[in-house]
Amino acid sequence: MKKEFFLFRHGQTQWNLEKRCQGHTDIPLNETGLQEAREMAGKFSGIKLEVIYSSDLKRAFQTAEILSYEKRIPLLTSEKLREFSLGEAEGKTKEDLIQNYGIELWENFLSINREKDDISYPKGESRSDVYKRTMKILNTISEETKYTKIGIATHGGTLRNLISHLSVDEQITTPNCSVFKLDYFIQEKRWEFRGQQF
Repeated sequence: MKKEFFLFRHGQTQWNLEKRCQGHTDIPLNETGLQEAREMAGKFSGIKLEVIYSSDLKRAFQTAEILSYEKRIPLLTSEKLREFSLGEAEGKTKEDLIQNYGIELWENFLSINREKDDISYPKGESRSDVYKRTMKILNTISEETKYTKIGIATHGGTLRNLISHLSVDEQITTPNCSVFKLDYFIQEKRWEFRGQQF
């Protein structure tokens, strides 16, 4: 027996447009992001989700709320599904970060090389930190709830980090409102990445 997880990134924000690092900064969806969320909800028409768990940050919650309303299913929040805390990098652009901290930190932070898992921006979380907290909530949902088809509203960095850990060397891109599937095999306590759905 397995449980199916549909993980999706939030819609567009103004900071996405400006290419600013958001992290835990609580930026809402813009009009484009709201429309993207509505379009994504339509693509879920053939998937019988039973519940959605969302990051408590506005951009993820607003995206999940639209899908929850369409499906008439419960929506629960957890801070464990948040984006990376980026510390001093939040609100800054790529150019700002390279100027202030150097190209090497930028490249190492985005790397999927496990040797770089403990790298972070000052006062921010590492890839290892985020993977541990993300897996903690996913394992709790898998093992302690009755749901078998579950939506997860989260963030681009969190998604890429999770998938690169579960599926070795899997380098993915996560456009706004992209959806990825994970299966959890209950008896084996094993996760399997099933790829991008839409």
